[in-house]
Amino acid sequence: MIKLSQTVLMFLFVGILVACQPRERVIDYPAFQAKNSASLEISRIVLNDSATIIYADVEQFPGGWARVDSGIYILANGQKYLALNSEGLKLSEKFEMRDTGLLSFKLFFPPLPRGVNSIDVIESRMNLGGWHIWGLNLNPDVEVAAVAVPSDVSARDWKEATTLPPAELKTGKTRVKVRLCGYRDLMDGRDVELFVSDMFSPGKELSKRIDQDHSCTFEFDQYSTMCVHLSNTLFHTMIVLDPGDDVEVYVDLEEATRRASRYQKDRMKAHRLAYVVGESRFIPLNYALQDEYEDGFSMYSFYEDINGMNADEYIAYVMKLYRTEMDRLANDKALPDGVRKYREIGVKGFVMRLVCSGESNLETAYREANHIGWDQREIDFKAPEFTDKHFAVLKDLDVNRLDMLYARDFPYCFDIVGYRIPSLNRLEKILGSQEGFLIDYFKLQGIYDQLENMKPLTKEQLRNLATIDPYYTKAFEQVKRQIDAKVAESKVKAEKRIREVPSVSDKKLFDAIMARYKGKVVMVDLWATWCGPCRGAIAAFEPRKNKFKDKDVVFVYITNESSPESKWLEMVAGIEGEHYRLNRKQWDYICDYFGVDGIPSYVIVDRDGNARLRNDLRGSGMLEQELSGML
Repeated sequence: MIKLSQTVLMFLFVGILVACQPRERVIDYPAFQAKNSASLEISRIVLNDSATIIYADVEQFPGGWARVDSGIYILANGQKYLALNSEGLKLSEKFEMRDTGLLSFKLFFPPLPRGVNSIDVIESRMNLGGWHIWGLNLNPDVEVAAVAVPSDVSARDWKEATTLPPAELKTGKTRVKVRLCGYRDLMDGRDVELFVSDMFSPGKELSKRIDQDHSCTFEFDQYSTMCVHLSNTLFHTMIVLDPGDDVEVYVDLEEATRRASRYQKDRMKAHRLAYVVGESRFIPLNYALQDEYEDGFSMYSFYEDINGMNADEYIAYVMKLYRTEMDRLANDKALPDGVRKYREIGVKGFVMRLVCSGESNLETAYREANHIGWDQREIDFKAPEFTDKHFAVLKDLDVNRLDMLYARDFPYCFDIVGYRIPSLNRLEKILGSQEGFLIDYFKLQGIYDQLENMKPLTKEQLRNLATIDPYYTKAFEQVKRQIDAKVAESKVKAEKRIREVPSVSDKKLFDAIMARYKGKVVMVDLWATWCGPCRGAIAAFEPRKNKFKDKDVVFVYITNESSPESKWLEMVAGIEGEHYRLNRKQWDYICDYFGVDGIPSYVIVDRDGNARLRNDLRGSGMLEQELSGML
């Protein structure tokens, strides 16, 4: 009996000892509901009685920097747990990324109470662009990858895309409402971008900020069946629309951020990225296109494979890729016929670009193989010559058709053909036809540029319009009316900012412009309307100009005739400063004089008239600091 009691006591003692040991739970690669940045990943969470430890990895470009705010905290069941310490970086201090572009660190928080199944990690309540992660799952048995889109949308009876409707040429006003499902107040991406190409212009770029119900609406003129791109900092998707369509797009931001995760994209149940409802022939197709699928056209070893090829070998290689991909699509029994046809057209458009960019692709292959950057212009490489014999494969691709409007690469796949084959007679011989959509598109080249620069059409352009579908003439008449109306509106706002270019020699032009601002600090911005980085830098710096009001600082913006006059007037209306539009010869002289290697470029002129190219100031913060120091 005594022996039995001793045994019981021993087991009780061991039980108490085990219970007193610190509990520890490890969750590797925890799933999450949504996050604000693709750069930050959580690789492990350790839970014990003394701390909650989060293992994090950041991937960014080498030379960049990372910073974690000291106010970062865990939110669990409504309770905040502020970070206690860190390892691998110091909180609130910038950390320069290593050559690998990878940084691993740990964050230490107070221990969490039992029963917590999920947590949010919030960098700071005031940090809209912070490294926030919502719904980190501490219970791997629980599915967190739910659909953020309302069930009455996601669970409806969606029809299969059994056919691909014929592409159409027509005009109409299209309406697209975008609803961001799963959006959180601290999420980035409040501004949604819409981009639509068309046959007549470089494309429309529209931007809208979401309202209180996390939605925004776009309305735009459309001239044919076309691919429409929607995006913000967290997602990108593409849908197909006809002119006059009226649709609503429900975007699943939770799914978007999971797809962008290096650690979770293959570990969590996948859903569709977006759901399109409304009045459109393409509801079934757009439903199918939002599913995850393998593109199949792998370019992983493309440059390695083509390095050292001649023109014949390159074209043969590209056409082999084409046939392989077309065979794969033909044999994929899971694909609805409409989706298969759509993807086949996409492959044709992509191959058109490869065929017509052989020289540049072979140079890229040579540079990659020999580790030569593009900053080194002179290299020991001469591209092989591509002739009409090589471009003859365009006929085999069967791309002289209206349904090429479905190509994701349209109109760029057509534009590059016009660039490489600038003669209509040559193109007709290569395609073996004097008719067809590609032939018509070739005849339209330059017309939109004339209209945008408010110049009359040339005799050749008028002849070309007379030989093709009358639809194009009507469409261009509508485009011209819209441009004229925009120009009239922009002129009223822009005229007070536009300055006449001095009538002096090219050599004296810059000094003549600067003479108007003698004794002042001048920032000269060399830019163009078509330059995305230029537009971004201007928009970022615009609010900072108030600091220099009444302080003898002048902002001068110089562009050239590559900026269409109507677009230039429209943009000048929103850019405070002095604006000049030079001809090509004047622009080239100034760029050569200062050694400008690209735009945007900045020339800073001090009070004594000394001018220096200062491209080290690219970035609104550095530019502001430099100007302040000169006052």
